[in-house]
Amino acid sequence: MVSIVQHKWFHDSDLINILSLLNKGEDKSCIVGGAVRDSLMNLSVQDIDIATTILPDRVMRIFSKTRYKVIPTSISYGTIKIICRKKYFDITTLRSDLITDGRYAKVVFTRDWKADSLRRDFTINALYADQQGKVIDYVGGLNDLRNRTIKFIGDAHHRILEDYLRILRFFRFFAHYGEKNIDSDGLVASIKAKKGLKILSSERIWSEINKLLEAKNPLNAIVHMYNGGIFKEIFLDVQEISLDQLSQVIEAEQVFEWKIDSLLRFIVLISWQDKKSILSMAKKFSLPREIRYFLISFFNCNFNQKTLSIPEIKKLFYLYGDKVMIAKLKIFLALHYNNLTHQDTCFILQVLSDIIHWKKPLFPLTGDDVVKYGIPPGKKVGNILVHCKQEWINSSFQLSQEDLHHLLRKLIASSQ
Repeated sequence: MVSIVQHKWFHDSDLINILSLLNKGEDKSCIVGGAVRDSLMNLSVQDIDIATTILPDRVMRIFSKTRYKVIPTSISYGTIKIICRKKYFDITTLRSDLITDGRYAKVVFTRDWKADSLRRDFTINALYADQQGKVIDYVGGLNDLRNRTIKFIGDAHHRILEDYLRILRFFRFFAHYGEKNIDSDGLVASIKAKKGLKILSSERIWSEINKLLEAKNPLNAIVHMYNGGIFKEIFLDVQEISLDQLSQVIEAEQVFEWKIDSLLRFIVLISWQDKKSILSMAKKFSLPREIRYFLISFFNCNFNQKTLSIPEIKKLFYLYGDKVMIAKLKIFLALHYNNLTHQDTCFILQVLSDIIHWKKPLFPLTGDDVVKYGIPPGKKVGNILVHCKQEWINSSFQLSQEDLHHLLRKLIASSQ
């Protein structure tokens, strides 16, 4: 018997209480999906999903009488979210899909556990664990998990037509859980149905790409996606990808024990043509404003071997901020590691360690200082301030307030 009872999370008091409330009389509820899968692979468990024979309205009534917060997140699909002490539990009634259109499904609730398993995407995601921790497998997921194989349940092409996002999920799960050999049926079906990606929302696509890039080593999955035309379908204006650069960044993450940064990986993977293409991509995928700003700042920041000194790095830090500079330094080190001296490598690593503690210097002048010299408020004040600030930056922020006032007087005198 395969069991997950040895895992600490399985003995969480709230989980035990929730399962007890859901397993009374003829009602049955099991943990399903990622929590079971990841436990069997000795990975940390983040989210806990529960499948139940109880109809959603009754699930709502059961938990409305408890101290738990109850949210009908997707009640038409049978899903209720339970919140307790910053822990989240999604409870979903067993169901079958009646009608699908590539994005959404019309469902019917059932008490048939195998029917519920058959409507899921991959065999490794259709593993259940009962209240005692016993793992129940209707579709061969245990064997596929042992072999690190990502397989669609049933006919791969049919599964994809139900929801085209499963194309990206196939590659994402392969990146995280698969071995070298990808399932040929799944690969062929994904490539054949790739045009269907066009009907998906940009947010759903970006979420999957981001999760894929969070895998320890997503290179193999990305190669299959690129060769199969999946990337071209998603990023229409991207002609090439830089697998060598991504490989170097992944290697550097392992050598220097950096935390995986999916956005940094994305930056080196895509061969950007210009700033316009970056903005176009950011708009298409409705990226948050802070990510858009980061991307533009990153590509505006001209960091290279010539700027590999504390004064130059501090200038760029002032202009673009610590996040951009950390990304620039990491990518520079990753791509040039084999050609850098030991001294330069140590220098970059030291800056990466120190930069989070740096503070931006405060520019000593304001518009009021310019106005006091008789310049009326307006565009000219701004232009003078910009000139003074650039001189201050060029001095590595060494010009004092007195120095800047002297410069200010010279500028005003020369403009009159």
